[in-house]
Amino acid sequence: MADRTAAQAALAEPVAVVGMACRFPGADDLAGFWRMLLSGGEAIGSGTGRRKGRRPGGYLAEVERFDAAFFGISAREAAAMDPQQRILLELCWHALEDARIPPSAPPGPTGVFVGSCSDDYALASRASGTVGPYTMTGIGRAFLANRLSHAFGFTGPSMVIDTGQSSSLVALHQAVGALRRGECAMAVVAGVQLNLEAIGDRILAELGAMSPTGRCHTFDSRADGIVRGEGAGVLILKPLDAALAAGDRVYCTVLASAVNNDGGGPGLTAPSRDAQREVLTRAYREAGVAPSEVAYVELHGTGTPVGDPVEAAALGEVLGRGRPPGAPLLVGSVKTNIGHLEGAAGIAGVIKTAASLFHRRLPPSLNYRRPNPAIDLEGLGLRVCDEWQDWPAADRPLVAGVSSFGLGGTNCHVVLGEAPRPQAGPPPQTGDRAVPVPLSAHDETALRRLAAGLADRMTRSRRPALLDLAFSAATTRAPLRCRAAVVAADAAGLASRLRALADGTEPQEPGPITGAETAPITGAVAPGECRIAYLFPGPGAWRTGLGRRLHKEFEVFARAFDEACAAVEPHLGTALQDTLWERDDLDVRAVHAQPALFALQIALYRLLESWGMTPGVLAGRSQGEFVAAHVAGVLSLEDAATLVAHRARLMDGAAGGSMDELRAVADTLTWNRPVGPVIVSAVTGRAAAPQESAHPDHWLRHPGAATRFDLAVRTAHELGARLFIEAGPGAQLSALAAETLGPDAARYAAPLAGGDETAGVAAAAAAAFVCGAPVDWSALYGPGARPVDLPLYPFQRKPYWLDTALPELTAGPAAPVPDWDGDPAALVVECTNRLLGADPGSELDLDRTFTDLGLDSRMAVALRTAIAGRTGRDLPATLLFDHPTPAALIEALRTEASG
Repeated sequence: MADRTAAQAALAEPVAVVGMACRFPGADDLAGFWRMLLSGGEAIGSGTGRRKGRRPGGYLAEVERFDAAFFGISAREAAAMDPQQRILLELCWHALEDARIPPSAPPGPTGVFVGSCSDDYALASRASGTVGPYTMTGIGRAFLANRLSHAFGFTGPSMVIDTGQSSSLVALHQAVGALRRGECAMAVVAGVQLNLEAIGDRILAELGAMSPTGRCHTFDSRADGIVRGEGAGVLILKPLDAALAAGDRVYCTVLASAVNNDGGGPGLTAPSRDAQREVLTRAYREAGVAPSEVAYVELHGTGTPVGDPVEAAALGEVLGRGRPPGAPLLVGSVKTNIGHLEGAAGIAGVIKTAASLFHRRLPPSLNYRRPNPAIDLEGLGLRVCDEWQDWPAADRPLVAGVSSFGLGGTNCHVVLGEAPRPQAGPPPQTGDRAVPVPLSAHDETALRRLAAGLADRMTRSRRPALLDLAFSAATTRAPLRCRAAVVAADAAGLASRLRALADGTEPQEPGPITGAETAPITGAVAPGECRIAYLFPGPGAWRTGLGRRLHKEFEVFARAFDEACAAVEPHLGTALQDTLWERDDLDVRAVHAQPALFALQIALYRLLESWGMTPGVLAGRSQGEFVAAHVAGVLSLEDAATLVAHRARLMDGAAGGSMDELRAVADTLTWNRPVGPVIVSAVTGRAAAPQESAHPDHWLRHPGAATRFDLAVRTAHELGARLFIEAGPGAQLSALAAETLGPDAARYAAPLAGGDETAGVAAAAAAAFVCGAPVDWSALYGPGARPVDLPLYPFQRKPYWLDTALPELTAGPAAPVPDWDGDPAALVVECTNRLLGADPGSELDLDRTFTDLGLDSRMAVALRTAIAGRTGRDLPATLLFDHPTPAALIEALRTEASG
């Protein structure tokens, strides 16, 4: 019984709308759509481009343009794809960004529910006789949903719903049910409509549905028919409890919904007052909402002489009559702004109403002067909202409804509620510590546009707090391959450095990155894992006050430093903080300086480690090797502190001590095999075997021994290290690593080599991000950071259409060339571009995988066959599996040729 009660409660749980994105006539995004609605904008006009000469309507601009490369789709496949698929791909990405959910990390199984009732591109494809390997997936209507599931890795239900003009609202109804039944943890709901072919206009004109005046006059005496529109919208839904637990922004909630059909009504395409009354009654009964609680209904509102009076009568009967005096039901229709979006009409109405609830403002319904004489608005308890206004005051959460009715009689009504007011979070942090702001994109052009958008955001009067913007950039966006990061301590500094990134005017200087770095840190993530090597220096660069700022700002640093001091101070008889922070540089002897640096190095390492920047390789020089021994688990903190203190006495002639004494101390300590990262010896330059590291002889030969640190750096690089962080003062070791490997082989960071210490550790985290190493951003920014809105991803679109000229699906001539000794790079680039449908000489990103470039299995076979034929070589069937990037394939071909 308890289980049944819980299941019944789940079936009535509100569902949260946590993300929205749209592309409507006159508005390319959600912010633009809301501005247009509030200003009373009307986006009805004549067709242009491919729709030139068409009836007035709501048209999207440049529907042929799409960022195919971003989604790893070849030009050949993109040209075969219905532009409705393309638009939904981009909008789904934007909706997830709006929901502050990284597209690469959905919260669980995600369902996709798409409403659509047209496929004009399929009509054009069939008429042209164009048939190819991508025709089925390109124009099949099911792939409007399935393509999204595939592209984003969504594993929940995936379906396209066609109930005519009510399709997208019915899709919302189905998604809510799937969430409540536990079929998915999150749902993507979409509606899309493109009117590409004039035949659609003719069909509706023959039906007598089209407005001869070319304007939508909902509930007005001039109502004379519909005006067609096109566009698309996407919603992200989660169960309300899950959304609140995750701290999501909630635009509104879906309280209930209902669907029915006219059945044997007055005609197949004639609206039924009884059916509309029934669907309204059921929706509000399931929502548990009294008619008087409903403040607004977004009408189906097509502006037809027949449909409007029927809809008004049903609304008045269910929601209008019996309302308190002076409180009529407000109604309006977004179709007066953008036209009738048919399959996407419902989603347009939901987005308008959800935004209205969120902002608590009602936009005007346009083209209303005098009521339709067939509609008794006052008697029905209705009033057209013909000017923007605040929502009527209410002592309870606001409630609104959205209607959508299909031409074939499938009716849907959804009840929306105002979102719960969020609980007050922690106050925004107002410290002046520097933070990293990471950005990523598919290519450099998009990255620069993204930087420009963020710079603009930070120069506005109502700008987000720096910490909040940095946290949002790091945690609510997918980490893409082309990366950059800037470090700043205030809004002005961030804006300036973002502008430099956008303009490309301040390239980073070669050498280790320090706290004095002002240039953006940029780079592309190379294939494979990016391992971090920590370099622990010996005594060297000393300055008073080392670590004081980090001790003040970061609890992890302070705790680790204090613990290390407590472990070593009994051997010294002095306070290390006094040594580090109070005494003059020249007044510090080795007997005190080396233990102090030991504590500093451990604290710095523990801070970066707490940010997820765990090491793959450790290397140290002089006493720094003992720090490496401790963090690798060879020595406990107490034993490492004992050894460092006695070694410092040995190195300080005035303090006494000998090697025999140091060895005697070492023999009393517990030595363990290292756990986790590889230790590379600065003496031998090679990786130490675990059993070797667990013996004191390995460590006691260091004082006075010659070192091969350059070889140690090369060994670390061979082990996969692509970021070298000097965990100590100065930049001696990181500079040596940079000199040894060069600027292109790896990144180098020296957090305490100069400048503000918080900027130094922030720059190290920035370098880790740019290299592709993991960073725990929540730990770095701390509990006070809150998500905020960021500019949407700037897609880099190119035109693709059925008539786009593309070469045949081959990699070029396959005739063998005797004793071929040409350039493998030129061959791979040419053949790959031909298969992708690009110009053979086009630039190709050699470090992206063939899959990301858009090659499918069929193309992979063709590429191997072509290269084998051109070179006369016997190449394995697993060629591209073994060498997944053009760069790897080129290197393999060169190796084979030289071998």
